[in-house]
Amino acid sequence: MHKTILMAAVWAGLMPVAAMAAPAGDIPPAFHGDWSGRVEACGKADDDSRTHVAAHDIGYYEDGDEVLGVTVVDAHHIVVDVNSGNDGRTSRLTRHLTLSPDGRRLTITGGVKPFTVVRCPAAGH
Repeated sequence: MHKTILMAAVWAGLMPVAAMAAPAGDIPPAFHGDWSGRVEACGKADDDSRTHVAAHDIGYYEDGDEVLGVTVVDAHHIVVDVNSGNDGRTSRLTRHLTLSPDGRRLTITGGVKPFTVVRCPAAGH
C-alpha cells in the first residue's frame, strides 16, 4: 500500500511538468517571409513557385506544411519535421531549409525535389 501511495504521489508531481513541456520549436525569423522562383513573380497570384515561411508553417502554391519540430543546425541551416499536405493527403516529412549567406536565397530539400527560391521584397518597399 505504501508503494501505491508513493507511486501516486510521484505521478501527481509529474503532471504539472508534462503540462508545461516546451513547444517543439519555431522556424527562426531569418527564414520567415515570402519567397518565389523569380523576384519578378513575387506577389503574383499565378506564381506556382511562391513559398511563404512563418514560425509554424510553410505554405506553397497549392499545399503546405505544418511544423512539428525544428532543429537549428546553424544560422543558415535548419531541419524541420512537418506534416505535409498534398492533394488531400498528409504525410510526415523532414525538410532541410538552407539560407544563402546573404539571406536572399532559400533552398528547401526533403520533398519530391530540391528547389531554391529568392526572397521577395517586403510589400510597400
